[in-house]
Amino acid sequence: MAALLLLAVLAPVAAAEKEKSDPLAEKRAAKLASLMVTEKKINATIDKLIEAGLNHPSAGQIEEQLKQQVLQQVDEMKSNFMEMLPWEKIRAAVAEEYAEHFTADELGEILAFYDKGAGKKMLELQPDLVAGMVERVATSLADEKLTLMGANYLTELEQNLGPKEKLAVLEAKTSKPFPEKLLHGKWYGRDLSDPEYKSYWWHEKKPGGKQVLGGLDLDSAEKTFDKYETPGRYSIIGRLLIETDFDEPSFSSIYIIDEVTKEKIKYRIVDEELPLAEWDSMVDRREPVEFPEIPEGYKDADDEPGGGI
Repeated sequence: MAALLLLAVLAPVAAAEKEKSDPLAEKRAAKLASLMVTEKKINATIDKLIEAGLNHPSAGQIEEQLKQQVLQQVDEMKSNFMEMLPWEKIRAAVAEEYAEHFTADELGEILAFYDKGAGKKMLELQPDLVAGMVERVATSLADEKLTLMGANYLTELEQNLGPKEKLAVLEAKTSKPFPEKLLHGKWYGRDLSDPEYKSYWWHEKKPGGKQVLGGLDLDSAEKTFDKYETPGRYSIIGRLLIETDFDEPSFSSIYIIDEVTKEKIKYRIVDEELPLAEWDSMVDRREPVEFPEIPEGYKDADDEPGGGI
């Protein structure tokens, strides 16, 4: 993988025999290649690309041991690749390519640009720029996929609902939508109706369908807690809200929004296992909810047998 990334960054470096350019163009092309192609810069670019991929929300919660194995494999691939194609040969190939496509005067202008000001800054930031652009594209694709998975989940859910429940969802989908900007920002809620299982949560929604969901669940019967914070996506159809997170993309939460103002959201949780009359009705507000301290002796539910996602 690292070899492919390196080739992509340096492309095109493998070419057929090129015609010779004038000596001044060759000299300037070689200087430009020495600026653009350095071991430190290319390795930094690859490392940032790998790091961005491993830490991207769509990668889920990758264990640290697995991350280290991936990084070790990348280092080995880079080492093997450089044995086959040393930096001197790469820079020579790049210089030939520059000399073929640019005149000596044009190469002089390019060198002058990279020598100071914005050009020098661009050269220094090249690894971050490449990694950032790739991460933005990957994020966009992951967001689209997650939104589509939420829509597919809704379709499957509707097929399993009873007549009354299905009608309620249909009415919500075909209702006049509320202004989406009312949802933007941070909201807080809690459910203390069960004396043995208490839930506290917050969610922050941003323009474009991005959201982060966090919370704390306390199970006094099992003496466990579940503390979480996960990014995800939301979409709106009429007055129906679909939320899907990256940690569990195969499952989506579906809500019917009964009321939304600048200060509160009143909604019902669509549950295929319960009749319409028993769907939980909740209210989230702008006012922060105080999360309690985790009681002494409670264990993380993710560490318990069968716990976690």
